[in-house]
Amino acid sequence: QTVMLRLAHQFGLGEHETLSKPATVDLVGLFAGKRIVQADERGLAVTVSREDVLKRRIPWKVEGEAKPAPSEDAPNGSRMVTLGPLQIRTFLIKFGDAPSEQFI
Repeated sequence: QTVMLRLAHQFGLGEHETLSKPATVDLVGLFAGKRIVQADERGLAVTVSREDVLKRRIPWKVEGEAKPAPSEDAPNGSRMVTLGPLQIRTFLIKFGDAPSEQFI
């Protein structure tokens, strides 16, 4: 069984002292009772891989703006996903047959 998961951070940078900070989601805790065997990060439309999205990205230099921090990597082998302010991340999550508490 495979499902699409879209996570979105609801607050912008500096919008709120606490709620604008990066948020971390535990995929295993989110899908308690299911065994996650693969979490593949995709583009927003789910049609291309995250790697393809990054290859197509056009670098923009904004005068007076600090260099952007590198994006978080896809969670291959990791159960934790971190979202920065206003960030949206999309995943295809594949489940195995037996329930487990371990992310494989």
